[in-house]
Amino acid sequence: MFVEWLKENRDSITSFNKNIFPDINNRSKWENIPSDFKELLLNIAENYKDYDWPVVKAYNYRRFQIDGDRLSYEEVHFERRRALQSLVLAQCILGKEDETYKPDILNGIMAICEESYWGISAHNTSSDYKQPHLMLIPDRLHPNIDLFAAETGNLMAWTMHLLADTFGEVSAPLWERVRFEIKDRILDQFMGDNFYWWMGLNGSFVNNWNPWITGNIASCILLCSEDDDAIYRGMWKSFYVLDNYYNAMPDDGGCDEGVSYWFSAGNALFQALYTWYHATNGVINFFDDEKIKKIGHYIVTAHVNDNCFLNFADGNHTYKLNPFYITLFGKYIKDNEMILLGKSLSEKYDKTCMANGSRTKGTIELRFFLKNILE
Repeated sequence: MFVEWLKENRDSITSFNKNIFPDINNRSKWENIPSDFKELLLNIAENYKDYDWPVVKAYNYRRFQIDGDRLSYEEVHFERRRALQSLVLAQCILGKEDETYKPDILNGIMAICEESYWGISAHNTSSDYKQPHLMLIPDRLHPNIDLFAAETGNLMAWTMHLLADTFGEVSAPLWERVRFEIKDRILDQFMGDNFYWWMGLNGSFVNNWNPWITGNIASCILLCSEDDDAIYRGMWKSFYVLDNYYNAMPDDGGCDEGVSYWFSAGNALFQALYTWYHATNGVINFFDDEKIKKIGHYIVTAHVNDNCFLNFADGNHTYKLNPFYITLFGKYIKDNEMILLGKSLSEKYDKTCMANGSRTKGTIELRFFLKNILE
């Protein structure tokens, strides 16, 4: 569906807009964030002042294969990313002249750049699609894109965009390093390999990994590609991949992995479409498509009452959903029931959970929240 539209309308996409969200220099936007949420973000960042960035240890990576322990590695992995996203957003609120968190942000960016692998040990498989196997140690020479490598790329790309020239003369070499890491770990792998199972390009089964990863990579393509031609090629590849997920979805838009995965499945598809909609100034617009509307509306269909939802597959009967996604998705597909559900849930939602991030989520989650309240 997506690629078919692109083929028919290829001449209508002539350039790309990278400024789909205000960076630190747009003071009017950042200063207009509601004071209660601004205070919350600053309070969280204070926990990471003079932060001693924890070490990602090789043996903790090995633990998953030795005794099934994922947490020893993952707790450090995700805490690093929560710290960075909290510090970056605090810097955006305070402005680039403020020196409070700059040392911690610089340390965090370089710490993540120096990691051997941006994903997690339980997901790091070899590139041999015929006989995939878990890598015994992180292999820096053969990067693998899993869910959280893609999220990390997204976090780093938005960190670069949001902070712009905050670091003065250090900004140019710093962002050059970030772009190199994103190109090597994410963009080159995404563009050069058609055999990642989650792409579905070799006929393999696809699930939430498809839009989850591709939605995060969209930001990497837009913000870190060398020029518009590279963005154009990356956009086409993205829609080839997303087509496989769209085609696999039932006509009623149901999420076969349950409500808890809707945020990383149907909503992840929305994130990708949202990014390309704004990157093309509205030229790419799939929000009137009936299946897209039903994929969004699924969250309303599965809602019972308050925080209760139909418990199906991996979805519990109670779940604290992020209401801001629901509201924003509803706005774009003009679904009043989704908008009302999002607003209703937001009255009881603990913003601390969202501000801290669920695993990574980082700037993409806060970006959608901030976009929601600033529109």
